[in-house]
Amino acid sequence: MTPEPDLSTPSDLPIILLVFSNETEKQLDGSTNDRYLEELEVEKQEIKKAIEEANENAIKKGSGGPICQLEILEGREANIQGIYDKFIIHEGRIAVFHFAGHADGYQLLLQSVEKDQPKIAHAGGLIAFFRQQASLKLLFLNGCETHQQAKEIYDAGIPAVIGTNCSIEDTLARKFAHQFYRNLAMGVSLVRAWEYTLAFIRSETDASPDLYLEQGTRGIGIKLKGDSKKYSWDLYTQSFDWNLGSEAKNPVFGLPTPIQNELPKAPFRYLERYQAAHAEIFFGRGREIRRLFSLLISKQDAPLILFHGQSGVGKSSVLEAGLFPRLKARTPVLGNRIVFARRDSRKGLLDTLKIALAESLKPYTSDTAEEMIKETVFQLVESHLASIAAMKKPEGKPVTEKSQNPFYDEIPSLVIVLDQAEESFTRPLQGVDPVSYTHLTLPTKRIV
Repeated sequence: MTPEPDLSTPSDLPIILLVFSNETEKQLDGSTNDRYLEELEVEKQEIKKAIEEANENAIKKGSGGPICQLEILEGREANIQGIYDKFIIHEGRIAVFHFAGHADGYQLLLQSVEKDQPKIAHAGGLIAFFRQQASLKLLFLNGCETHQQAKEIYDAGIPAVIGTNCSIEDTLARKFAHQFYRNLAMGVSLVRAWEYTLAFIRSETDASPDLYLEQGTRGIGIKLKGDSKKYSWDLYTQSFDWNLGSEAKNPVFGLPTPIQNELPKAPFRYLERYQAAHAEIFFGRGREIRRLFSLLISKQDAPLILFHGQSGVGKSSVLEAGLFPRLKARTPVLGNRIVFARRDSRKGLLDTLKIALAESLKPYTSDTAEEMIKETVFQLVESHLASIAAMKKPEGKPVTEKSQNPFYDEIPSLVIVLDQAEESFTRPLQGVDPVSYTHLTLPTKRIV
């Protein structure tokens, strides 16, 4: 008997977040609500079926398991808070954001948290939020005349954004979305999925041009300009060849992209370690990089991470060319600070750490390095945290970006990366007893 395929989705798969925001089918007086969109439920079921079938086929073919995970917000959950919460819970994994419902050039109609009533979400706040999401590869606004929002979101840095440039009828919007995600779930590139969907829609609408113009549209109620019988979607991208399948196989999916430097003249370092300048060519340790990164931003894990392995396996390269450049790419906006040091065999572990903390603190204090080096490690750490807090609230006022982006609360204010720490035991400095480090003991998250 052939066993059933395991359709469970691993926790590192890219996610498609679907948001369906509708008005109530009946008004308070019991009359029919003309603004109720009957096709939203069908759209949800069709996209869900397309993704589930793609995952099942990928497992049966033995091509690496499921390609993505589906998350859905609807009803009262389809609100701003619900969207923010999904991005926080699934940090670094949401690759596609899809909205279906009433909209116009600058607004989406979402739901109220307290009751079944519509609530406007303005484009400005959404753009500020979406531009901070490193994992987002595609954003689809499937409502009426969303092209202005789509263009501004694309300009903010999202690689691909789909919007509409006119009033879209409910049934047509549903068919377009279903066909697009069906194509995407088959593993074709985003651009190919787009082209195939346009061809499919044209073949249907050309046969019956008035087929989709009999019922309501997905507008908020603005006055439409031009011929309302014309409908179209716009894709904003630059030859973007992304696809779901390849994303699922990329362990550094969603992590910040290292700051680009000139490529080194030679890609091979042989016995030399890879450093920040080699981040773009460093590969093969994506799972370790992602694991370290996830542990660092997790509030549930211990504050001290032990990353260990035999000498020469590449620990320093993972830190300097993999983890460190991604942390550096993520944290500079609000003064979150990274201190990186390799143990100096002439100074020992603690003095190396103290010097690194003091050097990185110099731009933010009037104290000299000689004065700071006399302090304990914990005093230097407290000085760092105090200066970071002052930067985050200049003149007692919180910076604007923090209120717009909840992820900043998840970023550690201070990350200390201390390399070659094991040499304190394998090659101890004369006169320094390793037992003296026991007062630094913290709960440790062990990682192999």
